[in-house]
Amino acid sequence: MKYFMACRIESKILICPSELGELVRKLQHKLQDIVPAATLTSCHALLGPYDLLYLVEAPDNATAMKVAIAARSLGIAHSEIWPAIEAADFEALAAELSADAQKCESKINEALEESFPASDAPPWTGTTIG
Repeated sequence: MKYFMACRIESKILICPSELGELVRKLQHKLQDIVPAATLTSCHALLGPYDLLYLVEAPDNATAMKVAIAARSLGIAHSEIWPAIEAADFEALAAELSADAQKCESKINEALEESFPASDAPPWTGTTIG
């Protein structure tokens, strides 16, 4: 699975470019040692509320969480990790969900019609109360 990990870095690391490069290398080495099932695929610097965005490949959520914990132990002040899938895969999931939702709605409507048929009006007695 793919994950994006957005990170904010301590200001002392941000002001020293060599420390920033060292942080990325340390994280790669630490992951090789303690979370070998995960791989840092790429690292990008950002403008905005986060400083770095890593693309992480990991087999499951627990492994991805270990990556985030390892990153925090190296001087990353804050991190968030988000699961991600390819847009085409997301489109296929949405289409599948839409088809399933339509089937479900049809079953509900059918059940409602069977329980409360529109053609069964209450009987009229021919008298009025008055």
